[in-house]
Amino acid sequence: MVVPNKYLSLQQLKNYQFMKTLLFSAMAFAILTSCTQVNSNGEKTVTQGGDTVSDVNISLSKMDAVEELANMKEEGKAELIFKAGGSEPGWTAEFYADRLYLVADYGKDKLTIKRANIDLNQKMDLKIDLQSGAGDCILIQNKPCQNMAGDTEERTVQLTYKGKLYRGCGSFKK
Repeated sequence: MVVPNKYLSLQQLKNYQFMKTLLFSAMAFAILTSCTQVNSNGEKTVTQGGDTVSDVNISLSKMDAVEELANMKEEGKAELIFKAGGSEPGWTAEFYADRLYLVADYGKDKLTIKRANIDLNQKMDLKIDLQSGAGDCILIQNKPCQNMAGDTEERTVQLTYKGKLYRGCGSFKK
C-alpha cells in the first residue's frame, strides 16, 4: 500500500510560491490598470463603464451664474425687481431694471436678455417673449402660488424654454 507524502519537496514548494507570487502580481496589475487610464494629455483619469472623467460634462454654471450676477451688481445695473423660480427641473428668472437673467434646467441653460423696462406690477397676466425663438416665453399670472417650501408668493409663473415647460412661483423684491 502506497501512503501519500504529507510534505512537499523543495522543488514543489518553490513552484507553489512562484505560482502564488505570479497570481498575486497578475491580480494586482489587473486591478491597477482597470481603475486608471492615461488620456492623450498624459493625465490619469478614473474610469467606470468605459467613460472617463474627462468625458463627463461637469457644469460649473452655478458658480458662473453667481459671478455674472456679481458683475452685474458691480456695473450698477442690478436692481432686482422680480424673481421667479421652480423645481423639477430647477430654474430661476430674475428681472432687473434693464435685463432678464434666466437659468434653466439646473444651470444647463442660461440666457441674459437686455430689455426695455416692463411694468411687472400689472393686475393682469403678462407674457414676455424671450426673443430666442421656438415660442420661448415667460407667463406671469396674477394669482398667488405656493412654492415648494410651502410659502405663498404673489404670482404663478410658467417658463417655456427650449421645448420644456417649467412651472413655479414669483414675487416682487422690495
